[in-house]
Amino acid sequence: MDKYLLKALTNRARYLSLRNSVPEEMVASATKRLLNEFGEYYEKYPDHDDIDLEALITQITLRKGQTADNRTILCQLIKQLEQPVPDEILANTVNQLESLAFAGRAQLLLQKFSAGEEVDITHELMVLSQTTRQRMQIQSQASWADGDVWEYIQKDADDSGYVFDVFPEIADNLKGLNAGDNVCIAAPTDKGKTSILCNVAVTFAKQEWAAHGEDSRPVLYMVNEGMAERITPRIYQTALHCTRAELWKKGQEGTITDDYVRVVGRRDMIRLVNIHGMSVAQVARVIEQHNPFCVITDMTGRIKVGTGGSMNDVQQLEQVWDDFRSLAAIHKFIHVGTAQISAEGMDNPYPPLTAIQNSKVGIQTTWDLGVFIGALANPDMGTENLRWISTPKNKLARSGKKAQNKVEVVFEPEKNTWS
Repeated sequence: MDKYLLKALTNRARYLSLRNSVPEEMVASATKRLLNEFGEYYEKYPDHDDIDLEALITQITLRKGQTADNRTILCQLIKQLEQPVPDEILANTVNQLESLAFAGRAQLLLQKFSAGEEVDITHELMVLSQTTRQRMQIQSQASWADGDVWEYIQKDADDSGYVFDVFPEIADNLKGLNAGDNVCIAAPTDKGKTSILCNVAVTFAKQEWAAHGEDSRPVLYMVNEGMAERITPRIYQTALHCTRAELWKKGQEGTITDDYVRVVGRRDMIRLVNIHGMSVAQVARVIEQHNPFCVITDMTGRIKVGTGGSMNDVQQLEQVWDDFRSLAAIHKFIHVGTAQISAEGMDNPYPPLTAIQNSKVGIQTTWDLGVFIGALANPDMGTENLRWISTPKNKLARSGKKAQNKVEVVFEPEKNTWS
């Protein structure tokens, strides 16, 4: 058993998810020591998805303060891991650990609920159950991609999905977005995040209506900064390419709604909902009610994760982004959220990937696409309306196109155009 368990946890994702579920009273002391070595290895090599066994042996060999016998035992265990393990045995081992992990996490949730902590028990257990079963199904699937290759090609086609055409120069280099994709729009304070979200909402709604007509699912724009009632006119301005004065005139003439419907297809194609103070569980219920194909969350990190205040700001931010990645997969929608550029990226046209408030690398791992807005702070330089757009995180590059994109644009707030 120990050999199979160790083999399963030579993968970083499985180790991080399942290490705490290992029944230590049932494994040998050498196995426990080697699992601790695994943990140190993953810290030392953060880019390694799987353990390089020779590097692990070197790590143990160079460790001070251990006996020669201990070193020999651990190295012999590692040598056993070089032998292949049948896929079905590996999958069964992982599934047993997943079941133990589920039981432990469910028990912790029930304890918090019984203690009166802020836990939406039915939602939390549902998500925990669904995500556990998804991971277990992946392990039990065939060990090679034995489906129709033509279906794979079509699903991965550059033009399959929704085009992120807010910035045409970047859109030419991006694949279409599809359900399960997790996108972050990051910018310094008051530099255009909300305006871009309005653009995303309008362009995606138009594409959905063009593809599905009356069967279209809506865009759900979840407002966590400002009020939905104040942002709705900006959605209309963006869709109709008009200034506030021009929108006012349309209102006086009684043509606003008809003009808007002609653009996006239906009045409720973009639905704005206030979610101030809500938890992920409460937000998930709203999502279920509206069944959107795209969910937009502004100030994503402010959404509570329902842990009763036991997390610090960094843990909260990482957990909420990971939760939305899971929700996007479960409910089959595209998620577009926002993050704040930290002081590191201020007054910088192209902020680095690490310039996210309360996160150097944590939430970035959950993204399929990160679109960063850069700006210069000194208005006297004539750069007040200039913005610099980049994609420091991009898993959606088109075939033969670059992943890292940089473009300078002029932002006109009145009509919400980026040219």
